[in-house]
Amino acid sequence: MANLSQTLVFEVSGNEVTVKTLTSLKNKEAKFELGGDWVEVEEELTESKAKRKAFMEGAALIVVSENDNGEVKVTRTVEGNVLTVAIVFTKKDGAVTSCKRFFNKQ
Repeated sequence: MANLSQTLVFEVSGNEVTVKTLTSLKNKEAKFELGGDWVEVEEELTESKAKRKAFMEGAALIVVSENDNGEVKVTRTVEGNVLTVAIVFTKKDGAVTSCKRFFNKQ
């Protein structure tokens, strides 16, 4: 069985942020500018386009995505050696699903 662990790499240059997600199955890279809007195709889901916006709120990096199904808000915070990723999905009908994942720095 393949190792399904995930490595996240963040690179910041001025207002430009690059987030790399590395796994044994697939690598993904997202580049964006804080405060700017962009459109991205959601390959993993439905091939639909999502409008995204990224910004800082205190020490948290927040990316909000809107598509035909609703809104996804991803909040990333670092405390000590732990990255916390909180995801909240709000469907168009108002139903909410949320989860958190914790990554330890290696």
